[in-house]
Amino acid sequence: MVNIELKRNTQKWMVAKLSLVLHPNLLRMKSFTRIFLAVSMILSISFAYTQKPLPNGKVKDMEGKVVDLSTLTNGKVTLVSFWATWCGPCKKELDTYNPLYPEWTKKYGAQFLAVSIDNIRDQAKIKPLVAQKKWAYTVLLDSNGDLQRKLGFNSIPQLYLLNKKGQIVYEANGYNPGAEKELESKMAGLAKS
Repeated sequence: MVNIELKRNTQKWMVAKLSLVLHPNLLRMKSFTRIFLAVSMILSISFAYTQKPLPNGKVKDMEGKVVDLSTLTNGKVTLVSFWATWCGPCKKELDTYNPLYPEWTKKYGAQFLAVSIDNIRDQAKIKPLVAQKKWAYTVLLDSNGDLQRKLGFNSIPQLYLLNKKGQIVYEANGYNPGAEKELESKMAGLAKS
C-alpha cells in the first residue's frame, strides 16, 4: 500500500483516497485502470498544493486609512487572521497567540495581521476590545467583506499563513487549542527558506 504524507490538514482525505486506489485488494482491476487512478490522484494532490497569492485587497487600518494588503505581506512570514468582535473562538485564538507573537517576531521575523470582518455598525467596538485585550497585532478592517469574498471562506476564525512572497502556504478554519505548536513549526520552516 502506498501512502503520501500531506502538509495541510484540509487535504488528509486525499491520503485515504490514494491508499484506496493502490490498495492490494484492488489488484483485480486492470493494470491500466490502477495506473490511471494513481496518476490522477497524484496530479490532484500537486494542484491542491500550488501556492496561491493572497488576493489583492484594500482594507482600512484602525484610523480609517486605506491600506493595500499586498504592501504589508511581502518580505515577511505573515499570519492573517480574520475575526470579529462577536466571535468567541476568534477572541480566544487571538488571546492565545498574543503572548507568543513577540517571540515569533524575534525568531522568525513574523508579522500578524488581525483582519476584522465586523460591519460598519460594530466597528466602534474594535478599538476598545483591542485596547482591553492588549493585542499587539496590526488590526485591519474588512467591513464590506471584499477580501473575505475573494478568499471564499464563510466562517471565522479563518487563519492564513503566508510565505515571504505573500503566497498562502497554510490555512485553518476555526480555533483549535494547541494549534499554535503546528503553526510555529510551519513558520520555522518558512523562515529558513
